[in-house]
Amino acid sequence: MTYANRAPSTGPVIEIESGQIQGSCGDDVDSFKNIPFAADTGGTGRFRPPQPVLPWQGIRPAQAFGPRAPQDPNRVDNLKGGEEPPVSEDCLNLNVWRPSGTASGMPVMIYIHGGGFSSGSANHIGHDGGNLARRGGMVVVSINYRLGVLGLLSHPCLRDPDTGHDGHWGFLDQ
Repeated sequence: MTYANRAPSTGPVIEIESGQIQGSCGDDVDSFKNIPFAADTGGTGRFRPPQPVLPWQGIRPAQAFGPRAPQDPNRVDNLKGGEEPPVSEDCLNLNVWRPSGTASGMPVMIYIHGGGFSSGSANHIGHDGGNLARRGGMVVVSINYRLGVLGLLSHPCLRDPDTGHDGHWGFLDQ
C-alpha cells in the first residue's frame, strides 16, 4: 500500500520496520495508533499463524484507533460511551503512547485487554495509555488479537505445515 509522501504537521513521524508512521501529539504525549504488527488475518490468513506485515510506501497515518477483532456485541461497550472502532478480521494492530520526544531507555508496559478471549479491544478511550506515559515516564503499548473461534479454535485439520501449530492463533498474535 502507498501513502502520501508529504506529512501534515499534526504529529511526529517515525520509521519502523514496515515503513513510516505519523502519530499525534498533545498533553506532552506522542501517540501512534493502528500500527499493524502482522498481515491481514481474513481470507487466506484465516485460521493461520500470524504472518509478517507487508511494508508500505510513504507515511501511514497513525492518529486513530484501528479495527477490533470480530466478536459478539457486548452490552458493556454500550455503557462505556464513545464510539467503538469497526470490527474486522484485519485487526492485528497496536497502539503506542510515549512522553513527547524520545523514549530511549524508558521502561515499556504492554497492555493485553481482557474479555475472556471472546470480546474486548485495546482500541477504546478507556484504554488510553497517555496518562501512564506522561506520569509514569514509560512507553505504553496496547495490542489487539484474534478472539473467539477465529483466534482460539484448535483442531488437527488446521495444522500449519510450517510451524506444526493447529490453532490458538490468538495466543500467537500476542
